[in-house]
Amino acid sequence: MITKLRENQSQITHFARRISSDFKKPTKKYVVEMLYGIQASKDVKLSNIARSLNQEIALIKTETRLSRHGGRRI
Repeated sequence: MITKLRENQSQITHFARRISSDFKKPTKKYVVEMLYGIQASKDVKLSNIARSLNQEIALIKTETRLSRHGGRRI
C-alpha cells in the first residue's frame, strides 16, 4: 500500500512539474501540493486537501498558505 502511494505521489509530482515548468519554485510547489492533495483526499475542499498533506505545521497555517497561493495571479 505504501509503495503504491509513493508511486502515485511520484507520478503526480512528475506531472505537476511538467505543467508548471515555467513557474517560480513556490508556484511549482503549490501545484504539486494541490494536485497531490486533491488526489489523496478525493475532494476539492481546501481543508481536506490540507489535511491530506500531513504537514508538521498547524492545519490552519497550511490552509492559509494554500488559499493565499490560490488567489495569486500567475
